[in-house]
This record gives sequence, structure tokens and C-alpha cells, in this order.
Amino acid sequence: MVWRFKIPLKVAELGKNASYDVPGATMGDDDVYAWIGTRRLTLLSSLTDFYEAYFSSGKEARVIQVGANDGIMCDPLRRFFRYSTNQKICAVLVEPIPFYYTKLRTLYVDYPNITVLNVACGASRGRAPLYFIEPTVADQMNGDGPPNNWAHGQGSFDLNVVKYWIERNRFRGEHYVRNMVLPSGGRVLDCR
Repeated sequence: MVWRFKIPLKVAELGKNASYDVPGATMGDDDVYAWIGTRRLTLLSSLTDFYEAYFSSGKEARVIQVGANDGIMCDPLRRFFRYSTNQKICAVLVEPIPFYYTKLRTLYVDYPNITVLNVACGASRGRAPLYFIEPTVADQMNGDGPPNNWAHGQGSFDLNVVKYWIERNRFRGEHYVRNMVLPSGGRVLDCR
């Protein structure tokens, strides 16, 4: 699956009437596009296209990544951050689950331009329960499905969101279903 970012039609319509004082942005009759460095991005550009253009532009890249997990598994930014001690990248990585935060902090301990925060982002300021699959249980939740460790990092302020993804993965077979409830009486989900 290729993720694509799209500019909603209303924004594109507004853009036709907008002034062209934004550096690097151009709008034609049928096409909306922007230049990042030497790369042209259009409505059909993938998120990977954007990352490639942004991080290779030669300018300082500033990034905030919410839900950074362990910084490796399924992280689209890792390949850019890996060598960021030599590049102009300034990043703030947000990870609310302590297990993953610790891994992330250890991974980027020698990266002075990367700040790792053990906080969550929500609709309002304050404290709220965060529901997630315990990492030791998540290790066992691939079942008969693809070994992609999908359960790691499933977290939400809404318990039903996490339950939904657990149910959606029942196709992974009996081993998966057995691991949904720990034999020790523990819980699959934790709340901090």
C-alpha cells in the first residue's frame, strides 16, 4: 500500500485565488505543486516523496514525531535520523508508553539535535488514561499472520480503538487468540 497525501479540493480552490508570495509554491489551472529543494511535489506525491525531498533539501529539517514508538520498527523517519549527527535535523520525538520511550531515548542518546519526550498528545491539557497492549503480550500477537509486530505501539486514550485493532487481527489464528488473554490472569491491555 502506498500512502499519499492529498490537498482537499476546497484548499486547491482557495489556492487558485491566492497570491503567489509563498516561496516555492506554484498553482496552475489543473495542478497544485510545490518545490522542496530541487524536487517537485504534486497532489499525487507519496509521503515517501515528501520525506525524500524534505530531508535532502540541504536546509535544516525540523520534525515533531508523535507516537515515535521505539524509533526503529515501522519508523519512516529512522533512515533520515540515523545519520542526523552529521546533518541539519532538529527533531522532537514524542512517545507516551514508558517501555518504548526508554528504547527511543537509548537509541538517540548520542544525537544532540533529537529530543525525546515521555508525554502524550491529546485534545486537552491534563491527565488521561492511555490504553495499550503490554509489550510482552504484543511480542506474541503475530499469530499465524505476517510477522510484522503490529501490536507494538497500539495505544489510544480510547479503549475501544485498541480493542478494535485486537479484534481486526483475529485472522491470525488460534495462537493469536490464545495470547489475547494471559494464562497468569494478567491483562492484554494496560492503562497508565
